[in-house]
Amino acid sequence: MKVLRQKELRKGQIWLQQGSVCDKFCFMEKGLAKIYFESGSKECVIGYTLQNDILLSAKSYFLQTPSEFSIRAIAPCVISYFQYADIQYLLSKYTELNIHLRIIMQHCLALYETHLALMMMNPRERYEKMLSLYPGIINGTRFTDRMLAAYIGVTHNCWSGYKNGG
Repeated sequence: MKVLRQKELRKGQIWLQQGSVCDKFCFMEKGLAKIYFESGSKECVIGYTLQNDILLSAKSYFLQTPSEFSIRAIAPCVISYFQYADIQYLLSKYTELNIHLRIIMQHCLALYETHLALMMMNPRERYEKMLSLYPGIINGTRFTDRMLAAYIGVTHNCWSGYKNGG
């Protein structure tokens, strides 16, 4: 039984649509994706998934309910994933895997709370916290200034001011 599958996503391709159930537990092998929701005409970025990160809408996946978020590739991606039903089967057959899933769930919860804490900060604090959480993110070639501004919830002009010491 082959349960680990692989998929390539092209830049701009939607992996999970807001309102759909997340039924795949994914690992980002290569690429970059964003997790976001839309509020009116505004796109609110919750986070980015980089190489070797977990890619999913955790609440939707673990509770099998419609996702509040969408996931879109913002660079070509290669992801490996397990279908929800396959993981459930493996967990019932190999109970020791439950320990590993618990550790992964703890990681997801910690990451969720980190992103939630960022949302409660003012933009300047979010900027400074982001720098401490992701050293080198500003000078990285994969993130544009617009992407980072969206992540901390400011305009591009405001982001430029922060980046340039203003």
